[in-house]
Amino acid sequence: MKLTLDEIISNTSIEPIFINDSNGNFDISTDTRTIKENEIYLAIKGENFDGNKYVEDAIKKGAIGYITSDKNNIFKNAHFGLFAPNTEIAYLEIANYVRNKINPKVVAVTGSSGKTTTKEMLYSVISQKYNTHKSYLNYNNQFGLCKTILEMPENTEVLIIEAGMRA
Repeated sequence: MKLTLDEIISNTSIEPIFINDSNGNFDISTDTRTIKENEIYLAIKGENFDGNKYVEDAIKKGAIGYITSDKNNIFKNAHFGLFAPNTEIAYLEIANYVRNKINPKVVAVTGSSGKTTTKEMLYSVISQKYNTHKSYLNYNNQFGLCKTILEMPENTEVLIIEAGMRA
């Protein structure tokens, strides 16, 4: 789902570092390998990786702006730079905003085995009557959850998500 910069800043803990141009509606990407022009790059920082190291690469590949957790990581050749103390939490906040904005019925499938099969069976039945969106493959962690929600069409009536039990 495309979001305005104002929606992102107003509904999350994200704050501007600089804004040269805020016009437009944008998708969010966390992966510089698949980033498209005019997307916002969200630099996820985890235990084993640091997306902040790839902000410049994302801009070179067409990212219009970025969200970083490193205030020293400033690239003014983007249209805007945003700061989030924790980009993983910021991703969850953005996804929560979108989920509430579209407001579908949510079916969450969790458990130690059979989640993907159950999710696919539910989708097969529910999508016969309702505009339904589901997690792809087995995107069952917090990043897959956010990606699924942000890819949800605005006319979604039922969202079926797969949720792992690890956390």
